[in-house]
Amino acid sequence: MRLLLFLISIMLTCNAFSQTSQVKIIDKAMANNIMEKHKDISERIKTQPGFRIQIYFDSGANSKIKSNIIKIKYDSLISVKRYDEDFIAKFPNTKSYLMYQEPNYKIRVGDFRTSFEAQGLLNYIIDYFPNAFIIKDEINFPVLHYSTQQIEEDTIK
Repeated sequence: MRLLLFLISIMLTCNAFSQTSQVKIIDKAMANNIMEKHKDISERIKTQPGFRIQIYFDSGANSKIKSNIIKIKYDSLISVKRYDEDFIAKFPNTKSYLMYQEPNYKIRVGDFRTSFEAQGLLNYIIDYFPNAFIIKDEINFPVLHYSTQQIEEDTIK
């Protein structure tokens, strides 16, 4: 009997000292202010770390002209590849970027989040640009194409 009373008293004591936790926001204005700052910072960021393929770089007297010619060659290759359904499915928006980093003009293509994605495009264009290679770069965010119907379906779920 004493043992039973002892166990019951321990259980009641443990139960009395157990804790429950709740988060209560007291200053809603401050929380809203923090959310607005986060939103503003997110809107200002236009790039993210990723990968591109560098197909050309050169320095010298005629390097800008040569770079423009190579860029036109790439863009025309991509416009021809647009008729290949397999290519369109894998690389829907492959853009080329002409940049100048002293003393070189460089042409980089694509906006890939992983080197594996970049390797896929490199396999397509390596015959046309044998010196092309994958490089880490700041890339643009991918363009999201949502119809209003898709958005409505997603919000219902």
